[in-house]
Amino acid sequence: MTSPTTSQRRIYVFCDGGIGNRINALVSGIAIAERFQLAITVYWPLNSWCGAAFADIFDNTFDVRTDALDTLAGKFVDAKMMLHDAMGAQFLQVPFESAYDYQSMEDFEQRGLPEGKDIFLYPAIIAPWIPQPLVHAALSSLQFTKAIQSAVQSFISNTLVRPFHGLHLRRTDLRVGLSDAEVLALVQRHPNEVFFVCSDDPQAEALACAHPHVHARAKTHHV
Repeated sequence: MTSPTTSQRRIYVFCDGGIGNRINALVSGIAIAERFQLAITVYWPLNSWCGAAFADIFDNTFDVRTDALDTLAGKFVDAKMMLHDAMGAQFLQVPFESAYDYQSMEDFEQRGLPEGKDIFLYPAIIAPWIPQPLVHAALSSLQFTKAIQSAVQSFISNTLVRPFHGLHLRRTDLRVGLSDAEVLALVQRHPNEVFFVCSDDPQAEALACAHPHVHARAKTHHV
């Protein structure tokens, strides 16, 4: 990214919720910042949704702050807001403006990028109007810590060994994706494939991993 100057506009990217929601917000912010040459500040609060600090996960040298959303009330009244829902607007004491209300980058540039204003971005998902190549480039720019990279590489080399299919099973707060029965049917249909399953429910992982070609990484903490 271009080094920020004193006159350069800034995008403030608020990353909250679980790690998936936070990476969605972070990647969205990086993509927009790169496309429009904006300086970037990342808000990464520590709370019960994610107790890991930004530096525990990433080596990227962003301007990172840990302020909670309610402590920012009234501080961004002059910024262009791009939010997931009205609740965020209530916390920030600003009118609600959706992060998803655009058709393309060009549409956002014309309607959502007012001259002279900074941007406050707080999404939960990656907006479909952000082009996939920019999303992929933003993901590739994330520099995970050496400890995380080492653990991942070790698990892949020693456990998964060969190309695999990933299954994300969200259970505790929102049941989306395949049911346990559907996972069972899927892995039984493909006994020669390798599957990696990751879930917030240890029982879902245990049921899937009853099959020798399905693997999960043991956790020390659960939701």
